[in-house]
Amino acid sequence: MSWNLLPGSRGRRDGGYQDTYRHHDTSPSPLSSFINIITISIYNHQNSDRRANLTGHRVDPLEANILNVGKSGNKADFYRLIHTYPELNSNGLGSRLLSAAIKEKWDFRIVKVLVDEQRKFFDWTISSDLPGQRNMPGPLNRAAATDETLETFIVIAESAKQFLTFSDPRDSGRTPLHAACRVGASMTVDYLLKQNEIQTIIDSKDDQGRTPLSYASEYGHVRIAYSLLSSGKPDYKAKDNGGRSPLDYSEGCYEIWWMLSFCREKERRGIGGPILDFGTLMRLCASFRARVMTHKVTEQ
Repeated sequence: MSWNLLPGSRGRRDGGYQDTYRHHDTSPSPLSSFINIITISIYNHQNSDRRANLTGHRVDPLEANILNVGKSGNKADFYRLIHTYPELNSNGLGSRLLSAAIKEKWDFRIVKVLVDEQRKFFDWTISSDLPGQRNMPGPLNRAAATDETLETFIVIAESAKQFLTFSDPRDSGRTPLHAACRVGASMTVDYLLKQNEIQTIIDSKDDQGRTPLSYASEYGHVRIAYSLLSSGKPDYKAKDNGGRSPLDYSEGCYEIWWMLSFCREKERRGIGGPILDFGTLMRLCASFRARVMTHKVTEQ
């Protein structure tokens, strides 16, 4: 073991020296102490800058790296990177990552790594917009709004961090069923209608008083309207805040208007039982429409 005699050792009375020994590794030089202080200061400022960036929604370099790896589909690298954030508190990071995953259609297995993460700052239910995108619906409704992200939607739903019946305050109080019916995401609607809890919100209203059937009727999503009618008998007469019902909104889509009118006539005549199969309904609709057109031509 190497020991050094330190300069400035005390002299003894007999003219010799009081040997003062110390292991040379345990006594940092002034230069190394200064370097340590500077290094710690830089590290602290870097973390402070990162927190400021995240709080201000500017893109942090580490966050940008995670976004790039998530988009690339490398699950192992993604898992490693998201565990480099032990010092952060909840700041909407999970929401931003999940928003990017939905927008860029990441591999659903990467999304599963993210949504299954238990640490508080990866809680995607805490709202946080992506740069340049403000007041977006929450991840659950965004994933429900296209069949292209159905697998991602299912992964999010099965994480059980947010119920399928959740009314998103950032999406005018709409549920995922509203979101899917509004844009015509038929596979997502089919998935939702198979879930027991959805049967209790078939007629749920958003902040405008509109039901999922109301949106399907307005935008002409015939198959979705049929799925709603055949699964839970939604109220086709339910009026929104403006006094309009799904039947009113269906005026722009003859097939949906026909289905709702058919249901109304069945109800008026007291005829129970399920609605007819889709093919039969569409044939009846086409036949009725042809007769109406023939009648109009004859009258002229």
